[in-house]
Amino acid sequence: MKLLIDCHCFDYPVPQGINTYLRGLYGSLIPKAKNIEFFFAANNIDSLINIFGEEKNITYLKIPAKGSLLRLMSIFPSLIKENHIDIAHFQYVAPFIKNCKTVVTLHDILFKDFPQYFPIGYRLSKGILFKYTAKRTDLLLTVSEYSKRQIAIHYGISESKIKVTPNAIIDRFANVSLSDAKNYVKKHYGIDTYILYVSRLEPRKDQFGLLKSYIKSGLFLEGVDMVIVGEESICDTRIKKLLATLSFEISSHIHFFNGISDDALTYLFKSAELFVYPSKAEGFGIPPLEAAVSEIPTICNNTTAMCDFDFFKPRLIDTSNLDVLSHLMRDCIMNPPAKEELFAIKKKVMERYNWDRIAQDYLEILSNIRTI
Repeated sequence: MKLLIDCHCFDYPVPQGINTYLRGLYGSLIPKAKNIEFFFAANNIDSLINIFGEEKNITYLKIPAKGSLLRLMSIFPSLIKENHIDIAHFQYVAPFIKNCKTVVTLHDILFKDFPQYFPIGYRLSKGILFKYTAKRTDLLLTVSEYSKRQIAIHYGISESKIKVTPNAIIDRFANVSLSDAKNYVKKHYGIDTYILYVSRLEPRKDQFGLLKSYIKSGLFLEGVDMVIVGEESICDTRIKKLLATLSFEISSHIHFFNGISDDALTYLFKSAELFVYPSKAEGFGIPPLEAAVSEIPTICNNTTAMCDFDFFKPRLIDTSNLDVLSHLMRDCIMNPPAKEELFAIKKKVMERYNWDRIAQDYLEILSNIRTI
């Protein structure tokens, strides 16, 4: 079987959840599937080689750094034909010319249920393209039961025809000691005790509500800082207005970081006293799981795909209630959960969201795709 994987997302300067998904899924699948010839396609071949390695059954295809329309109209159909590809795996949208079996992972269609968080141009274009692709692909994948249900509802596709291949978590914290992490954060950022948030900055992630809850908690008076890590993808003007009203006594305890390396992020997770994830809409939600694996207390919103994270109870709450959130934040700092409880949560996360198991399930699906 010849399997082509569209990896153009690795050409983007800012990594996204898709990158984590492809890296984890195929990094675990390659050793299991010696009978599959993998064709990874992107402009930056060196980046792909660093990620997936060099094996006899791996070929790297360089594609031009062109726009998405050209990729879908001509580049990928030509690559598929030239390399006699049997199956091609795309994220969200497949080529308009279909000359092999296709697998498409539609991670979420949040814009259908939460239109207020997405520009109208995005909603219109993605609504057409996603539905068109979902209807004609040979195998439709998504990353959570929530996304599966919503795709079925909005696009009129039977849930039985949608397979869930969730994201998974790698324990990158195992070899990092707490003392080393704290020393690193103190040296590079000058921070001792802090609450952490990690993800893109945009209104649906509700950093605004998080900041208001932090201020309401009064934890800055106890020397507890708020650290927000992430690139701004959609400006939330409410945050700028809020920050402009704060006294130096409060604002000096609030820190925004972007462009953080993976190593630095590992230390920031490991050294944090608490992680809070108040996002209002997620197709999956990786950051709180990473926090769990780093064995720090985690407060997570209980909506959309995150409602599956039952291991966070009783800290899986409605974070839109700022009084409840601020009280719980303070309680977690002043009365932190026992280490045994945090380790038990980590174990549940690693067992449920495991790349080795997910890759094995995916391999079985691929082996049957020619009969679809």
